[in-house]
Parts: sequence; C-alpha cells; structure tokens
Amino acid sequence: MSTTVSTTVDARGQSCPGPLVSLARALKEAGFAVRKTPVVAVLIPDRPGGLAATLKAIRGIDVEYMYAFVAKSGENAIVVFRFEDVETAVEALRRAGARILEAEDVQRL
Repeated sequence: MSTTVSTTVDARGQSCPGPLVSLARALKEAGFAVRKTPVVAVLIPDRPGGLAATLKAIRGIDVEYMYAFVAKSGENAIVVFRFEDVETAVEALRRAGARILEAEDVQRL
C-alpha cells in the first residue's frame, strides 16, 4: 500500500513539515510506502468567481491536483495546489497578489 504526505510550501517557498514527520514515520513503521510532496495553500475569497483570478495567474502552469475547503462559509476558501513546478507557480501567484498561506497557518486549521 502507498500513501502521500503533503507538506505545505509557504510564501517564502519553504516546506514546513511540522507534525507530518511523525505521521510519515508511523505510516512507514506500519508498512506503508510514504512519499512527501510539496503543496501550496492559497486564500481565495469565498464568493462566486473568487477562484478566477488565481486560476488566471497560474494559466499555463501544470497543476497535478487541487482541493479546496472553507473554515467559515462566506469568508475565505483555502485552495491547496500541487504543482509540477512549485517555484514558478509561487512566483506567478505572488505577482498576481495572491495570499499564499504560511505552513503554520494551514497546520492550525
């Protein structure tokens, strides 16, 4: 069996594994194959069309997968992206003024 442990890449482009190191170790000890992959979490306005500007900013950048969730409806959504080229994606998001969450912020959710 295989599983992937995602680590958030923050606005500085740094990966912050936090408690995931212990999780990965426990999964390995239980016989799972574990692979660490960096992801980027972006704060998006939770309203119709709120995702459009972010998607426009990353046009042409390969997205392997993405998922979204909201903490409180009507405020902001958090969209987590797994990019083929994380550095290029982070730079494009910064240029567009996107709010990239710090790894610590995501871990507190």
